[in-house]
Amino acid sequence: MGSGKSYLTKQPFGIGTGEAANIELDGFLRKPVNADTKYLDAIDVDAAIASIMKAYRTAPLVIAEGPMAWPVVRGIQISSDEVRRVYLKRMSSNNPDLRHDGDFLCEVERPTAYGRSIDRYHATERPWLLSDLVLERIGHDDE
Repeated sequence: MGSGKSYLTKQPFGIGTGEAANIELDGFLRKPVNADTKYLDAIDVDAAIASIMKAYRTAPLVIAEGPMAWPVVRGIQISSDEVRRVYLKRMSSNNPDLRHDGDFLCEVERPTAYGRSIDRYHATERPWLLSDLVLERIGHDDE
């Protein structure tokens, strides 16, 4: 159950006469992912960075999307004036003031190191606090 990042970037954004390049970081997972493998160890970071840099040279906007995008892309040498961090929070449909994933982190531990590493990142790093823009998505509980 995700926040909806992939859905929002499914179609590229039009910018001027060009289109944004959408890079889905989960596309760089070394599959199959072993249950004992943490997210950052499962991603081919070098390939993801190479793809982002290739898109950066030609696209007016590059969107790197994933559950832990910032740790993957923070080492890229791009001027900080050209980088914007956007965080999409999935909010509870029953109580829109409550972050759905926030409660989940406290109540349920995922069965794999992969899932736990994502949850732990969000619980400890709180990436929305350093974002330039935070979007809140209110969805149905089954979405």
